[in-house]
Amino acid sequence: MENRGIPIIAAVRPSYPHDIGKLWYVGTTFATIKVPELRPSESRRLVERTLDRQRISLPDRDAFDKTLVSLAKGNPRMIVRVCELARSPRYQTGGRTNFRLLLLDLKIDDLQDHIEEEAKIPLRGPVATDAIRYPQRRTL
Repeated sequence: MENRGIPIIAAVRPSYPHDIGKLWYVGTTFATIKVPELRPSESRRLVERTLDRQRISLPDRDAFDKTLVSLAKGNPRMIVRVCELARSPRYQTGGRTNFRLLLLDLKIDDLQDHIEEEAKIPLRGPVATDAIRYPQRRTL
């Protein structure tokens, strides 16, 4: 009898609703597991619980809830990340949360993380690294 080992599956939900995410596997077989999206009512409950748990007070909480639920499209990871960043004064404009700036920063952070992961992969052949431009990481 062959010793095939035990398959190990690790799935990561991406930050953005239409991204596929990543799937790593060890072993001979693996399965793709679709993680269902949250319904709007479940998304609103997650927003409320996350804001309450982290003691985040927002002047535009109702508008924040509605906008975030529509932008996240049922993705719980995105909801939690946006709620964690919402307390920063960087994303407050005139008593409202500046979602355009917040989402842009999330995309830049994800791109930076992706570049750092790709940099760990050994390269084959000559590569002109001086032509690659990396985004600057911002501080809050």
